[in-house]
Amino acid sequence: MGDVPKQIRRVAVALVASVAGLGGLIATAGTASADISGGTVALNGSPTTVLGGATHQAVAGWTLTLPTSLAAGDKFEFVVNPSGVTAATLDCQHANDIEFAGAPTVNDSQSVGLLGGAEPTFITNISIEPGTESDCTSQNLTNVLTITVVNPGSPGLLGPSVWTVPVTGITYNIGIGATTGPVSFSDSAYENGDQSVTTPAPGLVPSNATVTDVAVSSNNPPVGLVSGNDTDAAISPIALTESVTGTLLTGYTCVTLSNGSTFDVLSHSPSITATGGGAVVSSTVSHPAPGTLAFDVTTASSTAVAAFTLGNLFVDGGNNLGPAPFTLSTGSSSACAGGVTLQSAGDRAFAVYAQSRTAGSDSDATAALEMESVFPPPSSCPGTSGARTVVLATDENFPDALSASYLAGRLGTGLLLTPTAALSAETAAALRVEGITNVDVVGGPDAVSPAVLNTLTTTPIYSCGGTQAISPLTGMSVQVIAGATEYDTSSVIAQYFGLQSIGTAEFPGAYGEYNDTTGMASASGPSDEVPTAIVATGESFEDATSSSVMAYAQHFPVVLTTPDTLASQASASLINDQIKQVVLVGGPLAVSDNVVAQIQALGIAVLRVAGQDATDTAQELARFELNSLSSIANNIGSEGLGWDQNNNHAVVLARGDFYSDGLAGAPFAALAAGSGHPEPILLTFDPNTLGSFLTGFFNAGGSNGGLFGDDSSTIDALLVVGGVDAVTPATVQNGLNALSMG
Repeated sequence: MGDVPKQIRRVAVALVASVAGLGGLIATAGTASADISGGTVALNGSPTTVLGGATHQAVAGWTLTLPTSLAAGDKFEFVVNPSGVTAATLDCQHANDIEFAGAPTVNDSQSVGLLGGAEPTFITNISIEPGTESDCTSQNLTNVLTITVVNPGSPGLLGPSVWTVPVTGITYNIGIGATTGPVSFSDSAYENGDQSVTTPAPGLVPSNATVTDVAVSSNNPPVGLVSGNDTDAAISPIALTESVTGTLLTGYTCVTLSNGSTFDVLSHSPSITATGGGAVVSSTVSHPAPGTLAFDVTTASSTAVAAFTLGNLFVDGGNNLGPAPFTLSTGSSSACAGGVTLQSAGDRAFAVYAQSRTAGSDSDATAALEMESVFPPPSSCPGTSGARTVVLATDENFPDALSASYLAGRLGTGLLLTPTAALSAETAAALRVEGITNVDVVGGPDAVSPAVLNTLTTTPIYSCGGTQAISPLTGMSVQVIAGATEYDTSSVIAQYFGLQSIGTAEFPGAYGEYNDTTGMASASGPSDEVPTAIVATGESFEDATSSSVMAYAQHFPVVLTTPDTLASQASASLINDQIKQVVLVGGPLAVSDNVVAQIQALGIAVLRVAGQDATDTAQELARFELNSLSSIANNIGSEGLGWDQNNNHAVVLARGDFYSDGLAGAPFAALAAGSGHPEPILLTFDPNTLGSFLTGFFNAGGSNGGLFGDDSSTIDALLVVGGVDAVTPATVQNGLNALSMG
């Protein structure tokens, strides 16, 4: 059996994680999960639109959640028919029916416990539905999928309470005359291995496909619009191709946007063309409602199928975030009232996202603006009057500022930057407007000079908002937190608050899920919340930058190490902080397997989050941070930090080939520009390029099922840090378009 993609496996466990007992979950027809004699069937994502007359069409898969009391020979039968058709009404003609094009793949790779744990195994085959008329045999209509238990397996000691079994690679052959609408599974059943019990499951298997007679092409190339900004915006043509001659009858065909956006017809005139089959359309496209366009088919196709293309389309994107799907309908009037719906809010015409850019003239100014966005004066400066602290680090190197993310997170404040030799004007202004009284300077005199310290101690203290001096004669209180090297400084910060301040976490389902390298890591992790730290290389900035928001938000100290051997300072931090689990960020070139072995020798579990390059590592880390699913098969544990439980799903985008803008990004991302919850930091390949890994992340995050296929992990906002030379407008637009592609 083939491997199952991580994303599908995560979907499966999410849909069953809340089930206390399998017998307690019984769904109704059309829902995403269903009861089949002690097990459930869940749909992965959304039903796929398929075209009548086409073969080998890939559709959405299922996940079976089965009791561990299976027996060899147990069978699960899935009988697919056109909408509303049963065995009694099946005509067994390929032209009118639906069949499986081939046997799908059933995953038999399961996590098991100790002492006798063994994986279950399955076989699949497709066949003719028993009891149907003889024509089904003569036509060889293979509309039955049978999944048979070969070896029931055993969960073993402390193993899973259920088996989660994804079914992938499902493909259908659709007859050109098949009834349109959701495919049906009304004759599906469960059968005991000894055939003593056969339990019908009419209507309870979720439909995974919807048949249509019109193939739709839209959002190609994809278009991502900015909420509230993009009016009179061009989108890609919408093309409709019949699979059956005369599908679009004489009369009107309407395309109606379903997200509240509107077509702009004041400055632009949409066009309509018809090609093939003798079809003729009126040359004018009407506009019966703000979100609707209609064209009149004056002569239906008769000699062959026809294609109809709406072009020169412009829209006002509106403020509803996410995809802009559309409904396709026909009728005798231009409003298509009382007509036939060919497609209900399926394909997207474009998508709408929130997008912002936080940027100053240099890295210090950007850091000041980032702080101002999450601690806006005069209402929400950090701390309280007379006791407002900020963290300050050099802008001329990266280790101190990134290590300081943990310090700033524990203090609940922002992070500002300065040149080594003299306090920058932008930072001085930020100190004033934020009403700062105390400055924790990270790094020794080679990082932040005595001249800067002297300036701080002689700078008057102002009220929040910076309008009134509350201590005009005495300057700010300054504390230096530093060691001899960047590794010493990292260690001092990691141990600064003591044991009780170290963040704890448990995510045993994450182990092995986020490492796309050959780098070594622990096979499993703690199932209880334990003190957790971040380990990253001290020789490059990328991995520590992408993990800095996790340090701030989760209170995981950043422990920097040399690549080849665990730095002695890092070892001391892990031991003295009594760390039991680390998130090691980066592949084996960044942090070697030898370092992993040394950490494990301290009795610490190592979750490696790593990709093929820094952009890949950042997106793998973002998946870990966002994932709120739990894996019953993986020791009954969380697969991530659960940031996607929030309603607003944004990501922060920073330049990936230089450290300046991301240095102070942790507070900004952790508080998501004032939204109060953390969002990941992602890195571009360079100012002009997203890179293939980030593009793939955006494609998944913009899809209907979201990053994890659970319909709630979609991304709807892109927060850029850095100016147009750091992340170009074209790169930002490419990110929006990648989200829109889905």
